[in-house]
Amino acid sequence: MNKLTADDILKSRVQPEQVNIISLLRLTVLEIAPDAREVVVNGMPGYKRNNMLAVVSPIGKKVFLAFPHGAAFVDKYGLLCGDGSESKNLKFKQTGDVNKDVLGYYIRQAVELDRQ
Repeated sequence: MNKLTADDILKSRVQPEQVNIISLLRLTVLEIAPDAREVVVNGMPGYKRNNMLAVVSPIGKKVFLAFPHGAAFVDKYGLLCGDGSESKNLKFKQTGDVNKDVLGYYIRQAVELDRQ
């Protein structure tokens, strides 16, 4: 049985208006954390080094990038959301919401926590 890839997910499980957002997030995460591996987590793209860094999750018309240890991040932009005691999310409604510098700020924190 073939493993489902992130590309398969984009083709079959994601609403068309979310595809561009997810594609941009995928490229940006791997650009900022080139040693991360893209894996499929609960049917969605995720990014892992030693531990999970982030998972993409399209919900409704939005796309969330969940950081399993996001509650430990410094949130100087005030963009992290979620009620979890450990996990926090960034929310994207359109590709214009994906700011590479801001996203990089959060991804670098995930990588740093993963190194500890």
